[in-house]
Amino acid sequence: MQELKHLSLVELIDLLALQTGDYMKMLKAGASKEQLQICRGLMTHIQVEIESRRANQRSRGPGLSEGKDLKTGKDKPWT
Repeated sequence: MQELKHLSLVELIDLLALQTGDYMKMLKAGASKEQLQICRGLMTHIQVEIESRRANQRSRGPGLSEGKDLKTGKDKPWT
């Protein structure tokens, strides 16, 4: 989805959390299968964009902020 490209990774994660909360509210309120499917589709698009960006970061290798502690400069353990 092109409209997700302008969002930062943190914004995408926040959006996914909000969308998940909305989905749960819709589920409890008895939303139609079509409404739930649309919501799940949006969540899937957000997840794909997040994973795509994470894969791009991994393929570029760790930068100072990704793989090293900013205070000590030592490598962070991968989690």
